[in-house]
Amino acid sequence: MSGPSASRQRWKGHMSGSTSSPADDVVTATIGGLLHDIGKLWAQVHGRDRRHAHWGCDTPHRRFDECRCRQQFRYAHAPLGANLVTELFGPASPYAELAAQHHATVTDWRLVRYVQRGDQLSAGERDEQYDADGDHPGAGEPLLLSPLGSGTQPFRLAPRALAEPWPPVLEPPAAGKDVGQSYAALVERVRAAAPAVRPLTGDALVDAVLGLVENTASLVPSAFWNTVPDISLAAHLHHAGAFAGALAAYGDPEADPVATLVMGDLSGIQAFLHRAASARAARQLRARSFYLSLLSLIVARTVARRLGLTPANVLMASGGNFVVLAPPGATTVLVRIAAEVNAVLRQAHGPILDVVLAWTPVAADETRRFGEVMDRARQELAVAKLRRREAAVDAALFAPKGQGGVSAACDACGADDARPRGEDEQLCDLCAGLVELGTRLPQSAFLTLEPGPADPAADGDWRRAFARLGWHVELWEQQPPPAPQRSLIALDAQALAEAPHARLLVTGKYVPTTTVDGRVAVVDFEQLARRGPGRPVLACAKLDVDSLGAFFSAMGHAGRNTPARIASASRFLSLFFEGYIDVQAQARPAQDIYLIYSGGDDAVLVGPWAAVIAFVRQLRSEFDRWTGANPDLHFSAGIALGAESRPVILALREAEDLLALAKAQPGKDRCTLFGIPFRWDDLTRMGKWEQRLAALVRSGALARGLLHTLQAAFEAVDPADPLGRPRYGPPLWRVPYRFRRAAERNRTGALGAELVEKLEQELLRPGGAARLAVAARLAEWRTHQDERRIQDQPEGGR
Repeated sequence: MSGPSASRQRWKGHMSGSTSSPADDVVTATIGGLLHDIGKLWAQVHGRDRRHAHWGCDTPHRRFDECRCRQQFRYAHAPLGANLVTELFGPASPYAELAAQHHATVTDWRLVRYVQRGDQLSAGERDEQYDADGDHPGAGEPLLLSPLGSGTQPFRLAPRALAEPWPPVLEPPAAGKDVGQSYAALVERVRAAAPAVRPLTGDALVDAVLGLVENTASLVPSAFWNTVPDISLAAHLHHAGAFAGALAAYGDPEADPVATLVMGDLSGIQAFLHRAASARAARQLRARSFYLSLLSLIVARTVARRLGLTPANVLMASGGNFVVLAPPGATTVLVRIAAEVNAVLRQAHGPILDVVLAWTPVAADETRRFGEVMDRARQELAVAKLRRREAAVDAALFAPKGQGGVSAACDACGADDARPRGEDEQLCDLCAGLVELGTRLPQSAFLTLEPGPADPAADGDWRRAFARLGWHVELWEQQPPPAPQRSLIALDAQALAEAPHARLLVTGKYVPTTTVDGRVAVVDFEQLARRGPGRPVLACAKLDVDSLGAFFSAMGHAGRNTPARIASASRFLSLFFEGYIDVQAQARPAQDIYLIYSGGDDAVLVGPWAAVIAFVRQLRSEFDRWTGANPDLHFSAGIALGAESRPVILALREAEDLLALAKAQPGKDRCTLFGIPFRWDDLTRMGKWEQRLAALVRSGALARGLLHTLQAAFEAVDPADPLGRPRYGPPLWRVPYRFRRAAERNRTGALGAELVEKLEQELLRPGGAARLAVAARLAEWRTHQDERRIQDQPEGGR
């Protein structure tokens, strides 16, 4: 309904170059790309006013097909988007015209060409139809196929906002009216964000627009007419904005190569995590993990900013890795940026952490097989990581630091220059800051980022590296007051519901807590081990998706391995590991799972042995639901078990070794427990035996000593094939014999011939000896009575 007259004058200013700078063009082109298809939300709303499908015409009462708008804009979602963007920004912004014109066949406006090219590159140079015509949603069903589903077992998702109750993977509503109502609710969320978005500028404005797009368009398809609807609209819009911004920064919408794909790796993550000493490590490990995720994001945004780009060009920042879409020919600048960033990291962390960058050009015709570009960049990154120390020689690394002496060493990480913190410990500034972060993080709902001049002299708490890179970072328990250049980031879905324009950073922030002297504190690992049943054994599990590179290389239809399709799958995967696992841990009534780390495709967690085994098994089942039981997507796990006082760092290292053993098996998809790489169904069967044996011991029907007898089945396990046929020998007859004798002595009959027969059958089945031996060990732990047990009741976690 609104006309383009106000914005067109501004466009002419952009064209002449007399009223705007290149930075303004980059921001405008980026936001234009982020919003160009936003009208697709409105296109599926039933009963909308016909006039909204027109833009700047004299006959808005006509059908879209009968109006000149059809010839000018081609699809109804273009003028619908222009009108929705006008409601979001007001009539004076240039973004509405970009949305209206993005399908125009003839245009001499340069910024329109940036947006059109970004749209084409994101979709793999293909113009996919979305709406059948302008007056009804069409016969197709506008439901997103899960990007993680398989071709043989596809499943559709409900069109809804990310801010709604998790998990976002839900069954869709009935087709027809319910779908239209769901889309109408998404449109209202866009409209409602206007007061929060309009005052913002620069990076903060781009973040708000991208956050709104991610919140409202992540669970709807980018296209569904005559195409497979497995690309989310949010992923398509994000990449379109990134390509448009990169080309605008370069200054040529017809450039080819069209961009430079930059991959970054934050090296030294394990060393940084492992620097937290075992004593009181629980206070820091979650904070250190969050700090690393935030540092990856800040470094990626720094690279983008120094290339003259916006945060939208950070395509991914997760798990210590990031991807930035840079302008063509950015090689020289990237070398300088990497050196500058590493200088800051060495000042803040010494040689522990550094960033490695690698890049490769992206040709226009490669966007249909973008997986090959990603693989090429990964190969360049692998080589760069091997050679990173060549560029890291810095005399400052070898200069004396601190005063030396044991008395000055940090109790947590061993660094010099520690100071007393309380009565019984001394910490360096960074570790003291991380303790503070670990305390504040569970109570925080929002994070803000604000760019500014770099402060080389910044020192003190956990934010010093960010300040030296030119960023002011702050945590907030409530939504902070707006500021024009302050980017708002929600730390969970609940905060996103309060601020729909915020970016969602799902790194996980929950930790189990307890009350000490009236104060809420993070529970230590010895207390955590005693929150489980029986013997207080601490378990550490590491999870990692199997053969993920092969999955991304093979995905796509008819060779269309496009940027947006890969991004859709990556985003859904990261939502599981970075968000949903945290939600599931927080939902446990016992508050017995401590997430040390959760990245894009892996996680590390600690807790009582029974809770960790059950939780990992539950996550494997939930992952099947998340992926629609895609046989090509699964994860393996390694679970390390040890005494409650065992340093958790040693458990972490053992869990990594056990995970490697699980992944070394044919087909992977295993969980290593007690050194045995169980299949997941074997682990479930073992769990049932463990529960049954423990119940018999508790009822008095089974002498606890017989659990030791059953553990002798370990001797029948073939080390070369632990889940295969058992090795014949004394254990195969000794175990049933002793159980049969016990059954004969048991006058109650609870331990009868039927159980003995099932034990004999299980022993002879492939993997049965391993399952029974482990089940007996765990049943023994479950029925163990420990007079030292701390009756520590959880305080609900944070």
